[in-house]
Amino acid sequence: MQVPFTAMQTLSRHFLLAPMGEEARGPLALRLLGRQSGVRAEGLVLYECERLADGTCLFGAEEYTAFGERVPLSADGARTLGAHLQGREETQAKTVRILSSGEIKSVSLQNEADGSLHFAVRLPPSLFDPDHVGLTATSPLLGQKIPLGTASLPFYALALGARSFAVCFRFGTSLAELRPASIALPLSVKRLFSRPFEAVFAEIVGEDALSVRIFEPSLGELDASSEGAAAAVSVAHLLGLLPVACALRVKMRGGTLFVRADYLGAPISVAAEVQHCFDGRTEI
Repeated sequence: MQVPFTAMQTLSRHFLLAPMGEEARGPLALRLLGRQSGVRAEGLVLYECERLADGTCLFGAEEYTAFGERVPLSADGARTLGAHLQGREETQAKTVRILSSGEIKSVSLQNEADGSLHFAVRLPPSLFDPDHVGLTATSPLLGQKIPLGTASLPFYALALGARSFAVCFRFGTSLAELRPASIALPLSVKRLFSRPFEAVFAEIVGEDALSVRIFEPSLGELDASSEGAAAAVSVAHLLGLLPVACALRVKMRGGTLFVRADYLGAPISVAAEVQHCFDGRTEI
């Protein structure tokens, strides 16, 4: 059976999108993303459309890694899917709603002042409650310094949907000279989180801008992560380092993301460009 797919890119992250069928999801991901396929992508997003009683569409989606493992749909994966679905016959609304793992992500098209087009994903508010963050019983409190060798660094733990983050604004050196693995890996060894997390190191670089580097212990340093950028902005708002109710530029190795929350504790919009790469078909 032949399965059509589309390759999309946002923030230097590549995703393959395919309609959800009866074929096994994991093997399809391995077939498309495996080393022998020749296709470079970080994830496979499968989707289907459900027509609701009011005539609108709600899209179901699942995301898989190159190892065939199902993971929560990322904001970057949702953004590429929303861009792919915009303009399709079944998608009449300007906002695409995507249901995945019991959570709805809304993707809308934004026309920027410079004429560029960005696709914005609406994320739930950040939660600093330890029960939501997934902290272990031995984890430090919010903002408490964590001993790491001879240094003690203040981390702020929070959750965005199903993902956990440890954000740090003071790490004793410049962001460019930072070695994220030397800090993030000891955090992982200490088992401060009961589930996978991303360590986010942030630095203010302007009145409305910050730079971040993001490290995921099992994957290494990431070129980009919309959720990681949103986590950094949430802590910046919490500490009063950056204003709310304005679009903040977050610079990452993989590109620049625009993050906005109308007030502390509000849903978060993460917006960036999306490029269509190519269409293809594979045999499964």
